[in-house]
Amino acid sequence: MDVKVTWWRRYGQNRLLVEQDGERLGWLDLWNGETVVERPERSEDVYAALEEYLAHRVPRPAEAAGQRVAVPRPSEVPRPTVAVPQPH
Repeated sequence: MDVKVTWWRRYGQNRLLVEQDGERLGWLDLWNGETVVERPERSEDVYAALEEYLAHRVPRPAEAAGQRVAVPRPSEVPRPTVAVPQPH
């Protein structure tokens, strides 16, 4: 059976769920852009399914330039830095 992407909006969450045969493989959080892979051995399937879904359903400037839409891998997403005030 094919991997399926479903748009899920409940309880204040807004996610694209990636499932196969009723088993959740991961999701993309549409609020913060974080991708969660619940089955690491299937990570490429999760990213491929999300990229395919987004390429056909979300208009982006990249598509106008002929570029493929990509979901950032965790290693590609910059981590925010927080400045902690130092005591005087």
